[in-house]
Amino acid sequence: MLLRILQVGLVTGSLLVAGHVSAQVLDTTTAPQASTSYSSFGTIQEEEIDQEALARQLDEFQQRLEALEGGQVDSSVVERIDELESGLESTVEDVEGIGGKFKDYIRTGHGESNIKWFGRIHADWWAFPDADAEVAVLEDGDPQNRLLFRRLRIGAGGDINTNMFFKFESEFAGSNRVSFRDAYLGFDHLPLFNTVIIGNHKRPYGLDHLNSSRYNVFLERPFIIESINQDARRIGMSSNGYTEDLGWNWRYGVFNQQLTQAIGGDYIGDHYQPEFAGRIARTFWWDECSNGRGYGHFAFSGSYGLYDANAPTNVG
Repeated sequence: MLLRILQVGLVTGSLLVAGHVSAQVLDTTTAPQASTSYSSFGTIQEEEIDQEALARQLDEFQQRLEALEGGQVDSSVVERIDELESGLESTVEDVEGIGGKFKDYIRTGHGESNIKWFGRIHADWWAFPDADAEVAVLEDGDPQNRLLFRRLRIGAGGDINTNMFFKFESEFAGSNRVSFRDAYLGFDHLPLFNTVIIGNHKRPYGLDHLNSSRYNVFLERPFIIESINQDARRIGMSSNGYTEDLGWNWRYGVFNQQLTQAIGGDYIGDHYQPEFAGRIARTFWWDECSNGRGYGHFAFSGSYGLYDANAPTNVG
């Protein structure tokens, strides 16, 4: 009797012995016929069994299987993993080093910046319960009662860096389209010029010009302020400063004379209509007990401008 085995294989970490054993009785009276056996894998194999070789293969498979089940890993695999980890750490250090080199040139922000939102709503009610005939002459007829927003503003301001600031304020009242009021950038702590403001801001006239409408006793400023110069803001550049004891303060700058905030912010013309304006003030008394609710001061202000008499939209 002759034993034949077809295939021995290791599949997915487990020992798989697949084969077919056939038995044949040899008849000495007839010619031997070849016996063909078919494996389950569709191949045709015919080998005589080598007992020693088969035993060695089984031992090797058993050792590999035990190594896999016991969690043992080849030393070469461990070395490769260590190399990958070392390379990753080196890459991270390189990236951090690049970030350190460019930290002074590329920034996503800094801790000195801040922004503050603000606004104001001033409502106005005009009532004429009885009107004399003389009033009708001045008003071109019977004056009508009125409900309106005198000021309707929202804005933002703050610090961009340690010595830079900004302010922008929109006005929604008084017209069919939005206008603006303050719109400027500024720089603090500059040598010689102290604080510099560039953009649409107030010219250095009287205290009632510079004072905010939030702190007025009445809803409107003195008549002389608005009648002579409607809104003190113009596009320009100015410098502001004060002494260490806060006793003296000054402002001066160069401005364009046209009121551009109500016409879209643009000035068009060959004549720049420049104006130089300045103011110096002295605070001779400051009530420390009330934190300045009582104070005394005097100031001098003046301006000199060149205007274009032919400008069709020359306002102010």
